[in-house]
Amino acid sequence: MLSDISKLLSPERALFVQELESKKRVFDTLASLLSKKQTQLDKDTIFDSLIEREKLGSTTLGCGIAIPRARVPISKPYAALLVLKQGIDLETPDKKPVSVFLVLLLPESTPEYYSEMIANLMRKISSRPVAEELSEISEPQIAVNYLETLLLPEKAA
Repeated sequence: MLSDISKLLSPERALFVQELESKKRVFDTLASLLSKKQTQLDKDTIFDSLIEREKLGSTTLGCGIAIPRARVPISKPYAALLVLKQGIDLETPDKKPVSVFLVLLLPESTPEYYSEMIANLMRKISSRPVAEELSEISEPQIAVNYLETLLLPEKAA
């Protein structure tokens, strides 16, 4: 499931903007993106779920990347991508501004499956200069294709 990011992320839920002035504005924008092309949850519910999860601990990875996520009553997971040309200061391990937000809404069922998926996603994203590479892209479909390629399963040697 992880490698086929196109099933989780659609170009309609990918956005490139110059900057956003606050963490709240970032999460509001993410909630707007996640509310597109689905009818199970409204924007306010998504926003509240993301904020509640963030209160448990920052979802930043460092290297300009954050993977905000929330478990909600939905039947299948989906994602959105927000890329800021000017990163925003958040609580990051490396103290660098965050410019890439890959946000996930996950079903409340089978949390162990999704925990493994998130760990794998974090490992793959941390292994490359993803924030730099995505900052050079401005087309949603190209960004989705890039992430899909990045997350392909590794071939056994």
